[in-house]
Amino acid sequence: MKENHSDSNIRMILKENGLNKTSDQFSAHLNDLIREQSKRKLSQQLVINQWLGRALAGIALTWLIVFLYYARPFSIQPAAPIAAMALIIGLWVLLTIVKKNIFSKIDSF
Repeated sequence: MKENHSDSNIRMILKENGLNKTSDQFSAHLNDLIREQSKRKLSQQLVINQWLGRALAGIALTWLIVFLYYARPFSIQPAAPIAAMALIIGLWVLLTIVKKNIFSKIDSF
């Protein structure tokens, strides 16, 4: 596995201070720093995912409105709009559950 620059910096700092083995306090502090860094990276990813999700939801809603306007599905076949609404509500519920699951994982760190 290739070693990155931050690993060599940590080893160099430990060698300068004459530490061959780290203390429990140092390990706990390093773990806290790593958790904070991963939370920041994940929150940045969530902002991008949130923007992408809103864009896709807007496109889907636009297509649904166009479909309902031109097809007039209630006059021909009432099952089609009901199925489309059920799909949208189901996706919304699924996304809400996934969102809560992701945030619970972030808070557990």
